[in-house]
Parts: sequence; structure tokens; C-alpha cells
Amino acid sequence: MMKTYQATFCAGSALTDLPSAQTIFGAICQILTDTEGEAPLAEYLDSFQDQPLMVHSSLFPEDLFPMPKRSIFSLAFVNESVHSSNPRNKLQAMAGYKKYKKIRYVSRKILENYILPNRFEQLQKDLLANPERFTLLESGILRLSSETSDYRQKTVLQTRNGSRGTTTEKDLFYTKTIYPDPAQKFSLYIKSDWPRERIEDLLMKLEIFGLGSRRTVGMNVFTLLGLKEIRLQTTGELQYLLSDCVPDEAVDLDRSCYGLQSAVFRGSKSYNGGYFTGRYTYLTPGSLINSVNRKGWTGMLVRDESQGKTVWHYGMGFVF
Repeated sequence: MMKTYQATFCAGSALTDLPSAQTIFGAICQILTDTEGEAPLAEYLDSFQDQPLMVHSSLFPEDLFPMPKRSIFSLAFVNESVHSSNPRNKLQAMAGYKKYKKIRYVSRKILENYILPNRFEQLQKDLLANPERFTLLESGILRLSSETSDYRQKTVLQTRNGSRGTTTEKDLFYTKTIYPDPAQKFSLYIKSDWPRERIEDLLMKLEIFGLGSRRTVGMNVFTLLGLKEIRLQTTGELQYLLSDCVPDEAVDLDRSCYGLQSAVFRGSKSYNGGYFTGRYTYLTPGSLINSVNRKGWTGMLVRDESQGKTVWHYGMGFVF
């Protein structure tokens, strides 16, 4: 049985975005290649055919989790409730339900008490009967009133000049830059059979290698603060997804609640010249999936070829 860990990081620089599982996978492959050689990398990649040596989530603000892809209040429920309310209060009633559509993250207690046990109807009842027990922040975080979890950051749209290709003409680029609060921490969730010391060694090197784009100018730097074993597991029928996932045949989409996204990916300039490697459609974090696979992960590692190089796309889904 693989152990589950929570790795805690702080940001050592400004960020372009919170790293996805794909971005983190690329960094891990680079670390293995540069520090240990091709053989450990091949062992890591080959393990995904049967029993992965390690699977991981995307990075999230500490003790905050993506809003499940299931509405707290269904459209039918909202329509009936608004229709039956006093005509003078219809707009107020509608606004009261609409605010829940803005939820981006839920807190750890919400996760443990409602999401993992699949008690979605009970969450709806408790929000209506005891609203004072909950706090919905302007930043889109739903938490219990007794909790203090938050995501504190400032986002700035910056401009810069740059050249494309061999031209000497300058183009204007817009870059979204995130400045996390100095006290803000982030969490990465991991399942692995590797010794704890090996996992810590890999994660510590992320500070040197960086995560994602703009690393050469000092952005997207994360420092490992700690690694601890945790026990979080879905006790209901639906498993909770914490990474982008290319679903396999074990996932029953008809009985799942999920979000879909399609994106084009490209390799790095140093590896395949920055050429596009393919378009992938995947389930997004927060999806609730029904799967016969109860191992703690689902999905697949997708292999592609680009410019004579093998490119791997991390379609593995980390689930609780």
C-alpha cells in the first residue's frame, strides 16, 4: 500500500501560476536525468505501466482544495426555491445562491466532513440551516467559521518588450505575475512506495531547478518546508481528483461529475526545439470520478513523438 504525503512549500519568488501536475512531472524528470542519469528516469517512467513509484497532485494553497465539480445547489433546486419565495425577495434569493457559484477552493474540514464521504446533500442542508457555521470569502474560499485557511496573493498584469525569432523588431508582451503573501504556504500531495528520504531529496531540488516557465529570470521558485505522512481517503463512491487526468477505461464518466479542458502542449526548447507535442483533453482537478480502480490514482502516462524525441504527458490522476 502506497503511503500518502503532504509536502509543504513556500514561494521564493514571484509566480506566473501555481504549477500543474504536468509541470511538476517535467521538473522531476529533469532532476532525475541531470542528477542521477537516464537509468533512474527510465525506471520511474516504466513504473507507470503497472505500479507507479510515485504519483503526485498539482500544487495548491496550503489546506485548500479545488471546488468539486458538482454544484452545491442544483439549477432545479434554485429555480424552485426562487419561484416559491416572496416576489419582493426573489432577487435577493437568487443572489444568495449565485454567490456559491464563485467558490474556487474548499477548506480541509469541508473536504473531510463533506467531500470525501460524498455528503453533498448534507452540505447543502447545513449551509441553509446553519449558515453561521460557514464563511465564504471574497477570494472564493468556502470554509468553516472556525478555520483560518486563506490564499493571500496579489496578481499584477505586467508588460515587457521582446523579440520573436531573428527579427530585430520589438513586440509588446503581457505577463500575469502573482506575488504571494510572504506567509503563504502551498501543498503538494504525493503517493509513493519510495523511502521518505528519497522523496524529500527530489522535492528539495525543485528549488534549484524551478517549476514552469520564466525560471531563467528567477521566477517560479519554491522551497520545501516539510514533508509529512497524512491519511485522507474517499469513503464514498466518488473519488476526488487533484490533478489533470487523461481518463482510462476504469473511469465511468456517466456516473462521474467532472470538468473538461483541452490544451495544446509543447516541449522545451532545449529538448525538442519547443515544438508542439499534441492537444490533450483531460479531467480537471476537483472532478468526482467513479472508477473501479481504488488504488489512489487513475489515468495514464501518454507517450508521443516530436522532432525525433519521445515526449511524455502526465495524464495520471491523483485521487483521494
